[in-house]
Amino acid sequence: MSGFSSSSVAGRDIVALEGVTKRFPGIVANDSVDLSIRPGEVHVLLGENGAGKSTLIGMLSGLQQPDEGRILVDGKATPITSPRHALALGIGTVFQHMMLVPTLTVAENLLLGGPWWQRPRTEELAARVAEITGTLGITVKLQAKVSELSLGEQQQVEILRAMLRNSRLLILDESTSMLTPKGIDELGALMRRLVEQGLAIVFITHKLKEAAAFGDRISVLKLGRKVGEIPPERFRALGEQEIVSEIVELMFGKQKDDPEAVERPVRTARAEAAPLLQVADLTVAPTDNAPGLSSISFDIRPGEILGIAGIDGNGQKQLAEALAGQRTSAGGSIRLEGAAIETLSVGERRRRGLRYLTDDRLGEGTVGTFPVSINFFLKQVGAAPFWRNGVEQRAEIDKRAAQLVREY
Repeated sequence: MSGFSSSSVAGRDIVALEGVTKRFPGIVANDSVDLSIRPGEVHVLLGENGAGKSTLIGMLSGLQQPDEGRILVDGKATPITSPRHALALGIGTVFQHMMLVPTLTVAENLLLGGPWWQRPRTEELAARVAEITGTLGITVKLQAKVSELSLGEQQQVEILRAMLRNSRLLILDESTSMLTPKGIDELGALMRRLVEQGLAIVFITHKLKEAAAFGDRISVLKLGRKVGEIPPERFRALGEQEIVSEIVELMFGKQKDDPEAVERPVRTARAEAAPLLQVADLTVAPTDNAPGLSSISFDIRPGEILGIAGIDGNGQKQLAEALAGQRTSAGGSIRLEGAAIETLSVGERRRRGLRYLTDDRLGEGTVGTFPVSINFFLKQVGAAPFWRNGVEQRAEIDKRAAQLVREY
């Protein structure tokens, strides 16, 4: 559990949200959310996928506007109209997916966004970087190409860029998701040095131990609503395991006005049906960056949904990849409709009807530079009727894509 600067308790909010609501067609992404972000605090924002964290950060970053409620900056109601406006207000964001240009040097990346009519002020940049990095205790190689840096080093460059723009509030969106354990510890230490200088940090993570280790205040979102908060006074009084237990209760327990506290119809399983997927004693060897699996067994029948519960990073992704054929199993069996598939390739499993939806939407699930319509058919590239003799049939692709959108 982190230390905490008592001055932040008395400090006025840098940014506050009052009754902020954001709707999209068919969904309320944020529902009357109140949030206080104070200097000298690491404010951890927790919630499952779909809880509304990204939408909230989008509004603070000027990418989206609330439909109801208001955002206050230094106590004054202030619509954040654009990312440039957010930067001018001192709100910097380091997104989950790096926003650096890999073919440029660190210095060139830091200079991007400056006035186009001025020559790059490289000497001034070097002086400011030396001042900031010296204060933070980090080293940045200005002439190194970004592609040559580790993910942790790239993240430091992103944070440095925010500091060069005089950020008072720094938003870190899933910043540990691609880091090694050493990189995570280094980021935690860097966050502590930043808040000791009076910055406010909003730290978004799925990992509960990181929340307990690095945070000063924790807010939990669930289905768009803020369902609870652990304030600094209570945070300091709890041990790490007690903090984790309280977070779990907020995220998965039933609270007053809980958006999930509704009666649901009782489902009856078709116990007489033969299992569609059978997994027996599945084993996957661990790697340096991922846990292994040991003796995983379960059956799924037609019409069933099997939920895999657990804190992020405990093998869920490895299990999904092993089922899909993307990760080699070291033992056990996988049977689809009674036939063994553990030795089959990804493509062969797909042809038998097994599909895998990755959690890495940008890096693995889609190609960002392709139209949505072509992304629908990435696994069918070259196949008729969407391609003929290697030539893309755009009319067929668009027709089928439009049909899928209507159906789903």
